[in-house]
Amino acid sequence: LRLPDMPPFEGRPPGGDESVAVDLEAPDLCPRYCAQVFEVRVGPSPEWLRQRLEAAGVRSISNIVDVTNYVMLEIGQPLHAFDRARLTDGRIIVRRAGDGEVLETLDHQQRTLNRDVLVIADPARAVGIAGVMGGVNSEVDDDTTSIILESATFNMVSIRHTARALKLRTDASVRFERGLDPALASQAAARATQLLLELCPGSRVVELRDIYL
Repeated sequence: LRLPDMPPFEGRPPGGDESVAVDLEAPDLCPRYCAQVFEVRVGPSPEWLRQRLEAAGVRSISNIVDVTNYVMLEIGQPLHAFDRARLTDGRIIVRRAGDGEVLETLDHQQRTLNRDVLVIADPARAVGIAGVMGGVNSEVDDDTTSIILESATFNMVSIRHTARALKLRTDASVRFERGLDPALASQAAARATQLLLELCPGSRVVELRDIYL
């Protein structure tokens, strides 16, 4: 087994001029949240990456999404990319869902949530079910030019209950519900950064945030 060489991940605490703000309103369910803002150009992945994903049973989608899936398979830490332009004020809020709150997930199903579900949100609405699946309202597509890359640690019991309640088990939820070392979040973020800069011509890191409670 040869692990890839990875550069250090160096986030910085909130304060000053922020390109992304992260509020952890449910720290008991999310003790660590790494967020990175990238300027990107969405396109197809190189052949080697597509072949490796397909060999592992994962469909190639785009260079951005493929990197998140590849790092998850390689390291074991799920990642998620949000289209930053679709987030109100470019702000991330990790909170419990409201009772009856509805989110259309990436599988185009309307999910009715409750207070037991942890969501990723912006100031206006939920944009993803934490540790399970993102929402259509923040999906990365061919027109995306800026992303917020999430690498986080979520409470394993919370994710297990959410996946069962919604009957929505995903590659991400299966990993989170078994428990992940918070150190993996920064390692995966560093590896994803390395790959995004390599595979997305003209991409650059704009901002880093690492909230670790």
